[in-house]
Amino acid sequence: MSMARKIEHDGFITKPGRIGTGAYFWTAIEYDHLAVSTHYAIKWAERASKQQAFHGQDDQSLAVIQVEVEADDEEILYLDDPEHHLELRQELAAFAIEHLKLSCIFDLTRAQFQGIEKLLYGVVDLYIQLYEEALGGKKVKILFKNQNPPTNDPLAMIVGNASCFAVRDTSCIKSMHVSSA
Repeated sequence: MSMARKIEHDGFITKPGRIGTGAYFWTAIEYDHLAVSTHYAIKWAERASKQQAFHGQDDQSLAVIQVEVEADDEEILYLDDPEHHLELRQELAAFAIEHLKLSCIFDLTRAQFQGIEKLLYGVVDLYIQLYEEALGGKKVKILFKNQNPPTNDPLAMIVGNASCFAVRDTSCIKSMHVSSA
């Protein structure tokens, strides 16, 4: 809750992540989607809490932040679009093969992935930068991508991957609501 209140006061800080630099959220487009998105937010926060991510915070109770974002269609990049998904997948695999000197991507181990995961964030950011250049310098403000939900969540067996989005330009956030989890 302390961190949520700080964000509410100071705004979001964008950080590198699996789908590029941004502030990350689980997607809910309609009101009916909020329950699943909130569930995934809570599960993510519970996992982060177990990893001591909130150590030293005054109020370590869990909070959920819901935001409403607004951007023009050309400012949104859907990384699950087959063209982007397949192209980005190839770039990430090529980077891993070259960096780790693998004979093929199927030789990649979990330990190797964990060793280069943060480097892969840079590959994603470079892909987005090149995409923006191809658009004549128009900036991507929001990224959408299906992601694995928090681990060991039975809901994932029913609904599969969850949609998340990263806000690269926090001026797209039009409203914010903080609640206890």
